[in-house]
Amino acid sequence: MFERISPLALALCGLLVGCEDVDSAPTEDSGPAGAAIDVAIDVVPLSPDLLDVTAPPQDAGAVVEVQTSDGTEADTDEEPEASVCPPVMAWVPPGEFLFGPGPLAKPLDEGYCVDLFEVTAAEFNACVADGGCEGYEAWPMCQEIDLKLSPNQCVEGRGEFAANYLDWYRANSYCAWKGKRLPTSEQWERAARGDVGFTYPWGEDPLDCDRAHQGRGAIFDACVDYGGLPNRPIEVGTYVTGVSPYGLFEALGNVKEWVDIREDRTVSPEDGDSALSRGGAYNEGEWLMTTLAYDGQLGPQITSQGHGVRCVSDPLVAPSD
Repeated sequence: MFERISPLALALCGLLVGCEDVDSAPTEDSGPAGAAIDVAIDVVPLSPDLLDVTAPPQDAGAVVEVQTSDGTEADTDEEPEASVCPPVMAWVPPGEFLFGPGPLAKPLDEGYCVDLFEVTAAEFNACVADGGCEGYEAWPMCQEIDLKLSPNQCVEGRGEFAANYLDWYRANSYCAWKGKRLPTSEQWERAARGDVGFTYPWGEDPLDCDRAHQGRGAIFDACVDYGGLPNRPIEVGTYVTGVSPYGLFEALGNVKEWVDIREDRTVSPEDGDSALSRGGAYNEGEWLMTTLAYDGQLGPQITSQGHGVRCVSDPLVAPSD
């Protein structure tokens, strides 16, 4: 039912539509079946000896073609612009798009590159090991017997699972360490819904359990145990039928993704300042599972099992017209 596309498969295959025998869906034991719990906690640094730093290798210059659920090609890097973006990122050109629920188009004057996948546990742990990010050593949940609630970064074998329990500061630090940045809310929305303003990344077909990792919580439980997948954040690239027009995987569900709403990016936010995440998390309900929805946080220090990140960057070279 779920045929996972890994970052490594993207880099090596080049053409997603023609790839065969890609990684299968996650098979790790998710622990006792049941509702996942979203818990806000404080975080402290993790020592390097606890880290899994085997981040998926990335072959520079990979060309990506993705088909959306209606059979049309997603607007990822095409051959003339194959080197515009870093590996496993998609080019989003400047232009107008529908932003928010209204009918008016909003211009984006500059193009940008966006990660096709949410940041993985291994990628974040590599940042911690290099000193670019704060980690998790004393998190009580890293020592939990029930590993369902543990951060993916703390559990062996979850290197390609989405990094979670990230507050805004850690998400921002990771993107900066990669030479990238957090997307603005406008950048996130355009990459997730395309230029014509889809309600969902895949179009207007209704939300279901096959297209997004959602509805797997204690309250919103419509998809609990569906497809044999764990009821917590899972491997990136699992939901191949939910890809956005620009090629983003898991833009809805799995982990919600921090965005940057600062007017002045030189000023760091303080605890309690306004902060936003987009895309909804695995344990949240339908009201957050649209490309229009956003989750207003009580501050950038907030973190939970459902908080993750996806980065954007400037192009490597000026794109061709």
